[in-house]
Amino acid sequence: MVPAAAPARVIAEVAHERLTRLGQDPRVGIGNVFKGLSGLRLSYYHARTSAVSSPGISDGMHLNLGSLLLLANLDLPLKTLSDEVLAPLVEYDAQNHGDLVLTLATFLRLDCSSQRTAAELFVHRNTLRYRLTQIESLTGRSLSSFQNKMHFWVAVIGSGAQAEPQADYLESLHALDPDIHTPTIRPEARS
Repeated sequence: MVPAAAPARVIAEVAHERLTRLGQDPRVGIGNVFKGLSGLRLSYYHARTSAVSSPGISDGMHLNLGSLLLLANLDLPLKTLSDEVLAPLVEYDAQNHGDLVLTLATFLRLDCSSQRTAAELFVHRNTLRYRLTQIESLTGRSLSSFQNKMHFWVAVIGSGAQAEPQADYLESLHALDPDIHTPTIRPEARS
């Protein structure tokens, strides 16, 4: 957080440079300026949304109505409720080295397109279909229902679940075959 008159872009560049020295591929988001205490939360969420949208420094994201809906009640324990919704998938992933949360987040981010999701995750469409069936079975919610898709979307956003493969996953793919195509997040695919 910096004062409104401070050069936020310059500060973000310095922060990004220092974080890069730590050996990471950092993401730094810049939020818009909003008034008041509730504006601080809105600015933070805007910066967080921007940071998740693309690598490097980002300040171009606009909050959409769904994002604003999540902010409507500042007292709502969204993270706790979201974690509860995703708990069966998180537990399954931990016990089975699975990717159900990643699959769900990617599927929703790509507008529920099975073809694009399978390509993004670098899995066969039947593998994706199996994972989606597991998600439905573990949660008791059908992904053919718009209401359930919205339920999961809010949970994924609220929990901060990652919609891209973790670095160790990509490294394991490269260990098998250095020339293997790995999934990438294309900025134009984000909403």
